[in-house]
Amino acid sequence: MMTLNRDQERVLALAGIVQAAALIYEMVMENKLDENTFAICMNSIYNQQPANLMDIYGDLAGLQKGLTILSRLFNMQRTLESREISRYTISALHLARKLNKNKVLMEKLGQKIRFASSQAQYFSATHSNVISSIAQAYRDTLGNLPFRIQIIGRPEIMKRPETLDKARALLMAAVRSAILWQQLGASQWLFLFKRKALTNTAQQLLAKIK
Repeated sequence: MMTLNRDQERVLALAGIVQAAALIYEMVMENKLDENTFAICMNSIYNQQPANLMDIYGDLAGLQKGLTILSRLFNMQRTLESREISRYTISALHLARKLNKNKVLMEKLGQKIRFASSQAQYFSATHSNVISSIAQAYRDTLGNLPFRIQIIGRPEIMKRPETLDKARALLMAAVRSAILWQQLGASQWLFLFKRKALTNTAQQLLAKIK
């Protein structure tokens, strides 16, 4: 098993957020979805008692998309894509902080995730019934907090109920990784002010995959 230091673990958690954020953007703006990466994001939600960090994402390759985007996100031109991925990422970090302060809501969310996890074992990680359960769990818990993440996409795509369900499920995956980020001792300020260090670590981890 690969040994990771704390900085690398934090970057992997951040890559988990960025990966989910990127999938949301691609789905609601470009009408495409990488099903394999989507499944990795969903499985990260169901595993509530991981033995280690890699137990959440499978392996480094499972976060390749997130690491790739993170390695260039801060150097990208201010395109709509980079702005939206950054907005979803920062919003997920903020929601996770709010959730951590609300133990009752966290327990309610945990119960709903455990139910969805049992469904996933019967159906599959990305079955429509399971995604619907995760989306409903998001609406019933995180969706009731004063701070809400607005999903912005093309109207003809956003009108599809299955798209909204998948987007909310991906927001849940982003928040799951954001909670991990905080458990590793990181904060939103690290994302905002230590960008060069985060970029360098993401590039080092990508090199291990290749």
